[in-house]
Amino acid sequence: MNQCYRNLPTPTTDSWALSATGKVTLAFNPEAAEQVLSVPIRRYTPYTLNRPDQLLAALEQVRSSHLAFDREELRVGWSCVAAPIFGSDGSFLASIGVAAPTGRVRADLVAKQVATAAASISTNTVRSAAYRRRTDARLSLQAVR
Repeated sequence: MNQCYRNLPTPTTDSWALSATGKVTLAFNPEAAEQVLSVPIRRYTPYTLNRPDQLLAALEQVRSSHLAFDREELRVGWSCVAAPIFGSDGSFLASIGVAAPTGRVRADLVAKQVATAAASISTNTVRSAAYRRRTDARLSLQAVR
């Protein structure tokens, strides 16, 4: 088994609040954030943000910076950075993230790359939606003729 996946905690509702991709999802989905905050958050490591005020502050930071970090919150020795992907209407679609052993990569450089990838995917999503609208309009015009 890949060492990356060995001894990871089983995903739970509260683990959404601790992973970088989960924080992105919660930051842009208030209903999900409310559900996660309604139950106690288990402490997985000494770095776990398990108080609601800590998580709310982290989610606000994600909304303003469009970047989320997991600094050994789920597993000591592993960190993650994630960014949101937005649809053509500006709504949150998904997140993209990178996890790596803490100290093996520079978080600031990975964050820039993850943000660039997320922006690229979002832009391509917008382009795809615009292309579909143009194609649909052309097909509608052809049907009228």
